[in-house]
Amino acid sequence: MFSWICRLFGRKKSGDGKAAGGELRVGSIREFFDTLEYRFVPEAAKKAHIVFQYTITGNEPMEFYAVIDDGKLSKHLGRHDKPTCGILVDSDDYIQMINGDMNPRLAYLRGKMKLVGRKMAAQKIQKMILIGPDAEAHYQKMKRAGTLPQLQQTDSGSAAGLSESLTAPYRLQFTYQRTTGPVIGRFLTGLREKRIEGIRCPDGRVIVPPTEYDPATGRPLVDTSTVQPGEAADLWARAGSDLFVEVGPAGTVETWSWVHEPGPAHPLNKPFAFALIRLDGADSAMLHCVDADRSTMTSGMRVIAEWNTDRVGAITDIRCFVPEEAA
Repeated sequence: MFSWICRLFGRKKSGDGKAAGGELRVGSIREFFDTLEYRFVPEAAKKAHIVFQYTITGNEPMEFYAVIDDGKLSKHLGRHDKPTCGILVDSDDYIQMINGDMNPRLAYLRGKMKLVGRKMAAQKIQKMILIGPDAEAHYQKMKRAGTLPQLQQTDSGSAAGLSESLTAPYRLQFTYQRTTGPVIGRFLTGLREKRIEGIRCPDGRVIVPPTEYDPATGRPLVDTSTVQPGEAADLWARAGSDLFVEVGPAGTVETWSWVHEPGPAHPLNKPFAFALIRLDGADSAMLHCVDADRSTMTSGMRVIAEWNTDRVGAITDIRCFVPEEAA
């Protein structure tokens, strides 16, 4: 049932599996696009009207399509509005198929290549645009006969170059700042002062880090609906003594995951554990890192916060947690 797939993407002569050598071997999808005319068989495209879309992903992403119209070929960069059929494939994999180094059937079965559109039209393409050994044989035959077609030229004079594509730089930016608010702001200020605070919910649970809402019900812990936005912070400040609770700095590891090879963005430059730590006095766990030997790391172990010397009001003011007995 997949035999037509093999024919569509390049046949192997006598089934020997030999790669296509010679002048049509390519090192990039761009080279394949540039030499599409050398692979086209006009005799096989008589009375055919097909738009074949190539969608290439991976290291060399590219979209282009071939328009076959009664024995004539034109190629275009970009995506056609209504292609008849096409393929979706990784650039590295397709280069191997073009050169005859990868079996198209196996590539399809392994999910490396997807077909879209009308299968009957796709079946006809295999005789019109050749890849693999068939393409090289066709090219050499035209070369000996002196009938090599002219490659399509762009306005700049280069053969089907990417100069047809317009590009513009785009820089993603978030050009605004936002306040941390009266709850997280107070929590971060406390860290700067070597103090960890949670917030008490109506049912008595203490949540760390603190939130403005009860995580179980979603209800606000302080009703600010009747005050102006600028007055909400004052309302939280007045409620502070009843809501905010100092916890820790020691706690118990509930669960953890070991980092064998820390990367540049990790908090420590040596192997460590990310852990959920339930601080003394809290009913929820807080995520942080634990600096301990792998052999001693276990759920239920006691740890305590180790503070950075220079604190700025950030979660990294706690450098890490360490085993309580080693502190």
